[in-house]
Amino acid sequence: MSGVPIRLSFGVDTVTNGDPFRFWALQPDGERAFQAYEHINSYYAGCIVQYSRIYKLWGVSSAIANDPIDQVTFAAKRRAMEQVVRDIHYLLVSLQVIWKTLDRLCETNLYPHFECMASLRDKWQPYFEQYLEPRNTFEHFDDQVLGLDSRNNSPGFGLRLTPDGGFSLGSQHPVLINKHAQDQLEEFKREFETCVDGIVG
Repeated sequence: MSGVPIRLSFGVDTVTNGDPFRFWALQPDGERAFQAYEHINSYYAGCIVQYSRIYKLWGVSSAIANDPIDQVTFAAKRRAMEQVVRDIHYLLVSLQVIWKTLDRLCETNLYPHFECMASLRDKWQPYFEQYLEPRNTFEHFDDQVLGLDSRNNSPGFGLRLTPDGGFSLGSQHPVLINKHAQDQLEEFKREFETCVDGIVG
């Protein structure tokens, strides 16, 4: 197998599929680390796809006149925004998986060769943790749609979308999922790859 990385195209961005033999040379944690590395790669690709879908559908919905009297058009606008909400949810799930996998990769008792990854984790912790609260409470959005939240887990009624590409659930502080947020995620990915290259060579 060649040491040259394979470029996988997802139509929106490209992801590097690293050579696993670089990792397997590290014992005893290299093979598990490669699995974690691929896990982060795959969910990162999912994030890029979700960003693309969110931008596209949000634009489609915004272009439709908000006219409740025109039932057909109004229904199309509503369907588009309902899908935006679902795609936001999927994006948040993927971001949390990346964060949890990175955090686990920094556990020195499991991955002793990857101890230096902790500085990358600490740098990007505020970025990922801003999405934890909405990710956890998004699970209860259906409670708000279908009726009162009998478990009292939701942050209050309603999902609010903002023109700058942000959203908030109930009384929660708005968080951004706009182009700037995507650019930050891509910067994290570049730094993650650089960090991995420094460890596995």
